[in-house]
Amino acid sequence: MKPLSVNIRSFKGNKLYLIPFGDWHIGSYFCNEEKIKRWIDWIKHNPCGVILMGDLMEAATRYSIGAGVYEQLSPNDQLNRVIELLEPVKEKILGIHIGNHEDRIYKETGINITERIAKELNIKYLGWACFHKIKVGNMSYMIYSTHGSSSSSLPHTKIKACIDLARSFDADCYLMGHTHELETHTALYQEIKKNRITERKRLFVLT
Repeated sequence: MKPLSVNIRSFKGNKLYLIPFGDWHIGSYFCNEEKIKRWIDWIKHNPCGVILMGDLMEAATRYSIGAGVYEQLSPNDQLNRVIELLEPVKEKILGIHIGNHEDRIYKETGINITERIAKELNIKYLGWACFHKIKVGNMSYMIYSTHGSSSSSLPHTKIKACIDLARSFDADCYLMGHTHELETHTALYQEIKKNRITERKRLFVLT
């Protein structure tokens, strides 16, 4: 398995809102751009670290299921719109993941439009998954984030796909997009440190 990158960031103060933000599907008829704008405005005025979780663009192609390619904005217009929306908060973005929708274009053309967004905004490209070591004041947290993949249709099976990440990756918080479901789960587990058993909390989030 190829080692994942680690995104290390430190923040002053004792409070940070961590915002996993994705699955916008800009260009789709179902995209709620007004809601995206409200969140961006909120991010602008609060102490935030933003992780872009992928599928910011609909990116339908002629080989995609359905008639989306004929109903959406052009991929180029989608790309420009995503960059335009993110420009005011780019200083707060920790990085951007590729999603399966952007991956459609990469598979057909070899062009990674997510890397293009990262370059235009001067933010970090995170690939499919990444560790984030985030220090806020004197506290440090390990976050594992990924766009994810799941064909589950029920809420409890969707969150299970996120919980299963803990089998392979050790973190305090796991963030997974893709499912279009907002769900959280908290689990306590024990570990041995300096011959003592300590208890830690893990948070699993569908974003």
